[in-house]
Amino acid sequence: MAKDNIALINNGDTSLDKVWAHYKDPKKHKLTPNQKLVNERWLAAWTALTKYKNKTKVAVILQKAYPISRAQAFRDIRNAEKLYGNVLRADIDGQRALLYQFALEGFKTSMAKGDMKSAKGFHDAMRECLPKEDAANFNPEKLEYKKVVISAPQLVIDRIIASGKSGVGDYNKIVDAEAIVIEDEE
Repeated sequence: MAKDNIALINNGDTSLDKVWAHYKDPKKHKLTPNQKLVNERWLAAWTALTKYKNKTKVAVILQKAYPISRAQAFRDIRNAEKLYGNVLRADIDGQRALLYQFALEGFKTSMAKGDMKSAKGFHDAMRECLPKEDAANFNPEKLEYKKVVISAPQLVIDRIIASGKSGVGDYNKIVDAEAIVIEDEE
């Protein structure tokens, strides 16, 4: 079955799945009147988030605009962010990109004038705009030296040495050798 023919909507799918499928292919997946209302609430939640940046305030606005509970308002905000993207993260990333661009322009101007002190300051500002390495993603074990032991029959070793001298290795005529299993000592 081709990937395009796979059904996007199955029985038991959530409203989020159905609205997402509608955005992917509006002609194929029509929204019911209830799903249209839900989509309208999510769009209202996302739009209010872009203006107010406070989820609690947006939840209150949604409760006043639609007959929903506080819990439903927060679920709508969560689903809106899943569907349309995280407003706060996009806002921060956008501001960071603008600051980087301003620092880059200042760096170029300083370099053109030969002002190295200002150029260094702009360079430091550009570095501050770059995302930081998350300490949770850092794995110090990757930096440790680990001894690698490879064992091979003498015939294979001789062919490797010969290929290093000639630049070409022919391993086709080597008969199958028994494999040696090296178990980890830990």
